[in-house]
Amino acid sequence: MYSLALQKGSSSLPYYDHRYNLGIVTLKHFDAYSLESYNGTTRYNFNAIVSPYMFSDTYWPAFRISVQHGGAKGVMCSYNSVNGVPSCCNNYLLNQVLRKTWGFQGYIVSDSGAIEDIYTSHNYTTSLGQAVQFALEATCDMESCLGTSCGGFGTDYGTSSAYQNLAPVSYMFVFFIENMKLYKCKYIYKYIYKYKYKYKCKCFYLYLYHFIFIHLFHIFYFFFCKIAIVDNALKNTLKLRFELGLFDPISNQPYWKVPGGIVGSQPIRELNEFAAKQTMSSSLLFFFCVLQTNTGPHYNASLALLGAYTGQVCHLEGSYACVPTVLDAFEARYTAVGQNVVYSEGCDVLCNSSAGFPDAFEVASKADVIVLMMGINTQQVEMEGQDRVSISLPGLQYDLAMQICLMNKPTVLVLINGGIVAIDHLKYICPAILEAWLFPLFFFFF
Repeated sequence: MYSLALQKGSSSLPYYDHRYNLGIVTLKHFDAYSLESYNGTTRYNFNAIVSPYMFSDTYWPAFRISVQHGGAKGVMCSYNSVNGVPSCCNNYLLNQVLRKTWGFQGYIVSDSGAIEDIYTSHNYTTSLGQAVQFALEATCDMESCLGTSCGGFGTDYGTSSAYQNLAPVSYMFVFFIENMKLYKCKYIYKYIYKYKYKYKCKCFYLYLYHFIFIHLFHIFYFFFCKIAIVDNALKNTLKLRFELGLFDPISNQPYWKVPGGIVGSQPIRELNEFAAKQTMSSSLLFFFCVLQTNTGPHYNASLALLGAYTGQVCHLEGSYACVPTVLDAFEARYTAVGQNVVYSEGCDVLCNSSAGFPDAFEVASKADVIVLMMGINTQQVEMEGQDRVSISLPGLQYDLAMQICLMNKPTVLVLINGGIVAIDHLKYICPAILEAWLFPLFFFFF
């Protein structure tokens, strides 16, 4: 459980301060978020029909345990509808189950633009203002997006922040603050004026705009929503920021004093290496039993690197910054001790052609040990907004791997994937298989 591990890890830090939380764990996406895009249906208009049994057996256990035992204080509601009601205005899920049954006392935030989708994609309400009303009444406390498609002022979808377009923001604050007494928003009024003069925290004003998106004024004006509900939503979001110390002076907070030099330092690199190794799993024969190129029977052996990921950089870390390729890492390590490393891609990740197979077979035939890199990526095969229709290796990757493994040479099949992949009979043919997942940290591992 990541949430529990974070809490335990934070409390064990030498500079741990019991007055503040080091971070807030937010669980996502609640609930039944099982489809991105398929056959004309998208996550924005998908309606998941879930039985009470499936809730209890499949969808709820991980969320419930993380809330009740893992210390999670945030939950993000999903784009889809569940049993006919959009998740972010689903009173049964958010209020009855999450808050009242499980005892959740943290904040609930929508996925980016999900409040608007209640109206525009699910057609569940007659206006965007009513969508905001229904979400607040279901105890969804805030929306995560400020682009024009999310009810804000930015020209970009999903990336506009409260630090942009400050002129219209300031006008809205003037209007809102001047009318707070009239609407009796006791929490907002108290927090703004208390902390405005105590700490003169400008970021506090900027944060409030994340909550006060433009259509909130509509429901105030027409009295669609009780102010007590809005007060409670604001309290749920702000109290966590007080627990984080974001409105306190930073002079005596240890978390603000962690030196920048610790980023990328040797202890951090070693911790990353350890974590990467712990996440990997192998079957049949352990990886290094085959690759004993330092002291084992294949010392001074030539090494062949094959497959789509061998020369890839960005795919190895999904959407994040790139690391050296597997080829670079192997060459740096093994050529330094006089071992020969050869390389052939064979095919790309989609592997729609076998034109590169002959070159891969020739390279493999000249090597003593083979490392075969196979899998999927988050740029072409599966990603946010795009589902896979099969869990098999893409295209002809399976055929290439099978033929290489049948050469009866010491071979390691390394799988790079975020979601699961089926390898079928490869598990009986390949001498060793390493599940490295999507972030294998090859820079350190090999």
